[in-house]
Amino acid sequence: TATNTCAKDGCDEDEENDAGLCYPKCKENYMGVATVCWGYCSYFCGPEYDDMGLYCYQWWPPKSCYKPRYDRGAGTLPYKPWTNGLGCNGFGVNNQGGCAKIDISGKVPIDLGCNKQ
Repeated sequence: TATNTCAKDGCDEDEENDAGLCYPKCKENYMGVATVCWGYCSYFCGPEYDDMGLYCYQWWPPKSCYKPRYDRGAGTLPYKPWTNGLGCNGFGVNNQGGCAKIDISGKVPIDLGCNKQ
């Protein structure tokens, strides 16, 4: 059954969800994998290069190319704390204090304390 909860559902607009955590979106021509943004081989090295994980590789004539990357920090939970929850004393759902009717019984092991509507 659905229960009233006080949980923001998902990441902010300037973030992306990766493995259940929110990270800042990567710059253009980069792809996010957990805490690191990796450059696309075809953009930084050329269309003849294949992505080999940590580097880019051209098969013939054989040569490798540096794959640019940068750290985007530790991920955060997609459930943001809400301090003046207007009926919620756990987590805010939409930064307006409303309580969503979603079933999160399998996700949260505690009572979030949301007033029943």
